[in-house]
Amino acid sequence: MDTYASFDELHRIVGADTYALGGVIVTPERVLAQGAVIIQEGKVLAVTSDLSEAKKDAGGLLMLPYIIAPGFVDIHIHGGFGVDVYDSLTTPRSLEKLRVELAARGTTSFFLTLYTADSSKMVATAKSIANHAKTSSRGSRIIGVHYEGPFINKSRAGAQDRRFIVEPKPDIADSLVEAVLGEGKSGVLGCVFTMAPEVEGGLDLAKSVSERGVIVSAGHTDADYDQATLGFRSGFTHVTHLYNAMRPFGHRDPGVVGAALDSPDVSVDIIVDSHHVDPRVVKSTVKIKGYQHTAIISDALFPAGLRGAKSVGGLHLEGGVAKLADGTIAGAITLQEGELLVGVKMGSIPLREVVGMLSTTPSKVIHRSDLGDIRVGQSADLVFLDRDTLSVVGSLVGGRQVFANPDYAKPSLTKHLTSSMYNEVLEQPSRLGETLKGIKEVCIDVAREFSRKPPRIFYLVGSGSSYHAAVSARFAFKRFTGELSAPVPASEFPSWVGDGEAEGGAMIAVSQSGESTDTVRAAEKAKSMGLPVIGVTNNPDSTISRISNWAITIGAGAERAVTATKSFTCSLLSLYTLAVEVGRESGHLSEDLYYNAKLSLASIPSEVSKCVSECEWRTYTLSEELVSAKAVFTMGSGVTYPVALEASLKLKEAANLYAEGFALREFLHGPMQLLGENTVVVVFEPPAATPDVGEVVDKFRKYGSRVITVSASQDEVADIVAASSVEEEFYPVIATVPAQLLALFSSLRRSLDPDNPSKLSKVVR
Repeated sequence: MDTYASFDELHRIVGADTYALGGVIVTPERVLAQGAVIIQEGKVLAVTSDLSEAKKDAGGLLMLPYIIAPGFVDIHIHGGFGVDVYDSLTTPRSLEKLRVELAARGTTSFFLTLYTADSSKMVATAKSIANHAKTSSRGSRIIGVHYEGPFINKSRAGAQDRRFIVEPKPDIADSLVEAVLGEGKSGVLGCVFTMAPEVEGGLDLAKSVSERGVIVSAGHTDADYDQATLGFRSGFTHVTHLYNAMRPFGHRDPGVVGAALDSPDVSVDIIVDSHHVDPRVVKSTVKIKGYQHTAIISDALFPAGLRGAKSVGGLHLEGGVAKLADGTIAGAITLQEGELLVGVKMGSIPLREVVGMLSTTPSKVIHRSDLGDIRVGQSADLVFLDRDTLSVVGSLVGGRQVFANPDYAKPSLTKHLTSSMYNEVLEQPSRLGETLKGIKEVCIDVAREFSRKPPRIFYLVGSGSSYHAAVSARFAFKRFTGELSAPVPASEFPSWVGDGEAEGGAMIAVSQSGESTDTVRAAEKAKSMGLPVIGVTNNPDSTISRISNWAITIGAGAERAVTATKSFTCSLLSLYTLAVEVGRESGHLSEDLYYNAKLSLASIPSEVSKCVSECEWRTYTLSEELVSAKAVFTMGSGVTYPVALEASLKLKEAANLYAEGFALREFLHGPMQLLGENTVVVVFEPPAATPDVGEVVDKFRKYGSRVITVSASQDEVADIVAASSVEEEFYPVIATVPAQLLALFSSLRRSLDPDNPSKLSKVVR
C-alpha cells in the first residue's frame, strides 16, 4: 500500500499532462474501495481498481486518504459568501470570489439563478454573467443562467417580488434567451426557465423556448394535476424545488407534485437542507423517482457561507434558512456540501445516490454529458470527501485547479489510515475478485469427484474466524447442495466425531495460515478415519495444503494484521463457491438456479466496495459508543448468526473489549439479565428479518442498553445499513464489513494497535 499523501501535494502534480489519483472512488453506478483515476490534459483518461496498472500508465500514483467523487453541479443558486447574483452588474469581479469559494466546497459547476426583477435588469445581468463566464476561468465553472421568473404565478411567489411578475410574453422571453444563448439555438452557456404552466400563454411560450434549447421547469406554480401533466407534454421537462412554492400535494388534489411523481420522464430538484423539505420526504421522493431523476439544488442566497451572521441585507438568518421580516422563507443558506450530509445522515439515502443527485442527475437535466461523473472523456471535476465525516476537503476543477476548503476540520482520529487492518478491509473487493478467479477450477474438480460418490456428511472444521466461516458455510451447503453438513470447532473434532460416525463423510478444513495446530490435527484425524479432506487456506505451501486431497487456495494475499479480515471474507467466498459447484454437479441445482447463484457470487466484490463506502463514516461515529462499554453483545439470526460470532471476536482481538456473540433469541434465555447501563448490543439483522426481531430489539432497549442495528435493507431505519442484493446465504460477506470497521475504530479510540494485539499471534500453535 502506498503512503497516503496530503491534500497539499495535489498542487504538485496537477501541472503534469498525465497523472493518477487514488482513493475510495464513489460514483452513482460504481464504487471502488481502492481505485484510481488517471487524468490526462484535464480529462478523465481511465478509472481502474488496478492500482499497479494506474501507477505504471501514469508514471506514478498519488494515493489520497479521501473519497473521490464527481464534482457537484448546482443548477439553482442565487449567490453566497456575501455575493448576490445581481452584483455582477456593478462589481463583476465579485463573481470570481463566489466561484472560488464554491469550488472549495465541492461545487465545481453551477447555473447562476436570477430571481424575478425588472426584465431589463434581468437581461443586463444575464449578459454580464455570460461575458464573465467567457473571459474568466478561475474557480467553479459558470455553465448557465437560470431564470426563476418572471413568468410565474403570483399566488405562489414566495419571496419573489410580485411587482415584476408578468404574464408570459414572447418579446421578453426572446431577450432573456438571447442574453444567454445568443440568437442561435445554443451557445457556451445553458439556460433554464422556471415558469408556471397554468398561467395564460405559459404552454405556448414553453414550447417555443424549449425548441431553442432552453430547459423549461415548472415552479412557483399553482397548477393542478391536469394542468401540470399538460405542461409536461408541452415543453416542461423538470420541476423546480419540488414541494416548495407550489400547490401542496393532497390525496384529493395531487397538484404538480403528484403529476411530477407520476411522470417517469420528468425530473425534479429538491432543496435538501432539512428545513425546506423533511429528509424523510426526500427519501420517499427518491424511492419514487429514483436518484436518476432527482437533483439536489442549494437555492442558496448571498448570505450562504457567511459565518456568524444573523441579519444581512434585510434577511433574518435563523434555523438554517433566510427569512423575510414577515417570516416568509426567502431561500436557503446551506450549500451543496451541507446537503450531502443531510441526505446521507438524516435522510438515510445511500452515499452513492446522494453523490449522483448532486452531480450526475443535474448534469443530465441540463444535457451536459461532459460533467457529473467520473467517466472516460469527461472533465476531471472531482470533489474530495473525508472518509469518516463526509466533510468536503476540497476539489479539482478541470484537472488543473485545486481548491482547499478552509472550513474543513481534520478529524482527531486518523491513525487508521496507516493501519494494516484498515487497508486490508479496503483490499477486500479486489481480493475477493482474485479469489473468484483462482478457485474456479479446483471447486469444479472437487464437485465432480463428489458427484460420483456423494459424502454422507460434510464436516466443516476451523478455529476462530475460520470456524465462523464454517458456521456460515453450513447455510450455503444446506441450500445449494441438499447434503448434510456440520460445523465443528477444530480442537473438538477428535472428541466430537467417532470413527463409525465419520464413515462416508468428508472434511472441509479451513485455516487461513494452513498451520493452525488444532486444524492440522483435525485434518490428520480425518485422514486416519479414511475421510477425504478439502483444505481451504491462504497458503498453498502450508501443512493443510500438503495433507489435503484437494487444496483450495484463496486469493487474500499477505495479511499483515493479526486480526483476520480479508482472509475471512475470501474463505467465505470460497466455501460458498464450492457449495454452488457441488450442488450443480450433483443435480441438486437446476441450471437457472446455478447461474443465478454464480451471478450473485460474481457481484460480491462490487457489493463489498459499496458497503465499505456506506459504512465507514457510520462505524467511525458509532465506535465512540463502544469504547467505554463494560460489555458488548453481538447478535444475529439465521445467516447473520456467524457474523455476530465474528464481530464479537474482532472486538475482543482488536479493541480488547469484553464481547460475546449470540443467536438473537437465545440471548433471551438467561444472558439478557446482563443488560443495562454501559452495555451495548449490536444486532445484525438477517435479510429476511421477521417481526419478532424488532420486538426483541425493543425489549433490549427497554432495559437501558444502547442498541446498534445493522440492517440488510435500505428501507429499514437502522444505525448501519449494509444493504445488498446478493443471495441470502452469501450476505455474511457483506455484513462482516461493518463488524470489522466497528472493531477497528473502537481499537484506535482506545489507543490500541489493531494490527498487533499484545497476547495474540497470526498462527495459533
